[in-house]
Amino acid sequence: MIVALLNQTGGFGNTTTALRLSGKWPRLGLRVIVIDADSQSQIENCWLDLSKQRAKEGLPRSFVVIGLARDTLHLGSPEIVLTVDHAVIARPSRVAALVRTALLVADVVLIPVCSRRHSANGRLTRC
Repeated sequence: MIVALLNQTGGFGNTTTALRLSGKWPRLGLRVIVIDADSQSQIENCWLDLSKQRAKEGLPRSFVVIGLARDTLHLGSPEIVLTVDHAVIARPSRVAALVRTALLVADVVLIPVCSRRHSANGRLTRC
């Protein structure tokens, strides 16, 4: 299954959701890859920090992260995801072509949102 996280605004739990999903599935015996479609490589940077911490504790890496912030993601990802049980496409940037390519390849789309009252009123807030 390919899951795409598509909220393009920061501060709504995109990175946290991607890392939580990707960390949970290996505990269930599933192989996972995270495709970091963010041009700022937020997931990749967080994953490096987590991997260093796990290595210090003598724990193996639970999932793999690759950076693919390209509008041709839908062309290369089918071969990539054949080797895993689940793939998470994490937060394509605001470039419409990157969002489109994530939508083309995803089986499931998650859009993390903020549940604060101001968000419901259309005001810009951070969770």
